[in-house]
Amino acid sequence: MKALSDDLIVRADSTAADGSKLEPEEKLAQRVIGTEASVSLRDQAGNVTPTDDAFTTKITADLTALEAAQILSQSCGRCAFWDRAGWTKTRKAWSDPSNETGFVTLNRIRGELLNAMAASPGMVNGNDVDDVEHALGSDIAICRALSEATREITLTAYNGCCPSNLADGTPFHDSFRAKKGGEAARLTAQTYDKILRAAQGR
Repeated sequence: MKALSDDLIVRADSTAADGSKLEPEEKLAQRVIGTEASVSLRDQAGNVTPTDDAFTTKITADLTALEAAQILSQSCGRCAFWDRAGWTKTRKAWSDPSNETGFVTLNRIRGELLNAMAASPGMVNGNDVDDVEHALGSDIAICRALSEATREITLTAYNGCCPSNLADGTPFHDSFRAKKGGEAARLTAQTYDKILRAAQGR
């Protein structure tokens, strides 16, 4: 299953069940993710057969404006250090078979994505490869802050967030905010404030 769109709708005119006024933070927000889902057939014995068919659908999550602001302002995809352009350039270089180390690394990443997707509910084997390539192009990028901390190219997902610790147990989030926090914090604040202003009808 791949995401085709990811939209947030903030309903500034929403009210409580009894019709009373809500505070801006309590206003209804809906996150609507457009997806392309594959079709599989299950027989009476429980055996699942993949097909080549697919359909578009939407997944909707109901939140308060405050919950939406807290979640979306912290995602990797909205961080100043999530470098998609850098990843596009790196991926292109690694796709060249003459770049042996990069080529092997890119295929390892494909394998890790494939395993992660296969463990997800609703994943159909027939579309695994297409979904992996979609994820490589749209859903992951280089985290410049983590890459600096680990001294190697480190990728994160659009909807990911900062880890609490590095692999060696070193706290990451606090030191990252202290050293790099200015630019990232401004972007986080802008996203947070934008959502709550929408809840106020501004």
